[in-house]
Amino acid sequence: MSNQCVSLNDIKHLKTFLEKCLNKKVLEYKLNSLTNPGDNFGSILRTIDLNVIENSNSNEKETMQLVVKTSVLDPYWAAVFKPELSFVKEVHFYANIIPAIQQFEQCTNVPEAERLNVFIQCLGSRISLNSNAKEADRDAVLLLENLKHDHFVNVNRYIRFDTQETIVVLKNLAKFHALCIAMRQVEPDLFKEKVNHNLSAVGGLKDDDEILQIICDELHLLDKLSSKQRELIKGYLQLGAQFVKNSSQTVDTPYTTIIHFDLWINNIMVKKGKSNPTQIKIYDFQLYVYESFVHDLIFFLFMSVGPKDLVINFKLFIDFYLLEFIRTMGLVKCSSENYTFEK
Repeated sequence: MSNQCVSLNDIKHLKTFLEKCLNKKVLEYKLNSLTNPGDNFGSILRTIDLNVIENSNSNEKETMQLVVKTSVLDPYWAAVFKPELSFVKEVHFYANIIPAIQQFEQCTNVPEAERLNVFIQCLGSRISLNSNAKEADRDAVLLLENLKHDHFVNVNRYIRFDTQETIVVLKNLAKFHALCIAMRQVEPDLFKEKVNHNLSAVGGLKDDDEILQIICDELHLLDKLSSKQRELIKGYLQLGAQFVKNSSQTVDTPYTTIIHFDLWINNIMVKKGKSNPTQIKIYDFQLYVYESFVHDLIFFLFMSVGPKDLVINFKLFIDFYLLEFIRTMGLVKCSSENYTFEK
């Protein structure tokens, strides 16, 4: 957000959009920055405080606190995140994939207490002022609930998640992955109609190879790294770039599912109980793809969990994820014979 010179009042026809989404008359609203510098590069997030009434004949004012998400405008980050495509993906996720998961849970009689509850409520969206647009533009908007008013917080990314917080995330991540796999197997028509769209990777910069070479060339500036460490980092960067290029050619396996593809501590909020975290919310579904659930699992653990905790509890975390995955498959009466450590 800090990398973009954006007026807080640059959203065209925002009042009309808000009234359509909320089905209320907007008297006034105020926008403020939501994220701290360096927290978000793929979009612009703002809080919006509104005074509304039910209709023109009503005198009873209601105050609402919500979040407005708009496209990234900085040319560099726009080239990386491709909001013309990624914003459409996120709208599709809220409008179609979440309802499909909820429908699948209902038709398979998953108990209410066991149902997935990790998504932010989306109150409305648009990808353009042009109703015929197929790609998003700078007028794209998502209207979301403001979780901070329900005591959800972001954990400091420099401190990272502790053991209990990690367990809560893994429980919900396993459930998300398993439900999408089970839906594909048990209700293939539902999966095809509601889910199987916009699942290809957005990709990165058009000049990916050139950018990768620049990054690799700059590694020599990190004088504390040995030559072996530099080569190792370079190898990982090349593998990551190759994965993005090949992700549109995913081969369907028992392990392919919808993965977030950017699941780390900055895209997760935790609601604290008296002693342990009680609930999480996952957001920023701009980059999700159809791939092996292993990508989300490993990326989350290595990017969001403290290194000491990861060393001590790595097997515990993997075991817990797998057990929750198998348990969820059982809830929807789907075979879990393919999901063992050996396989």
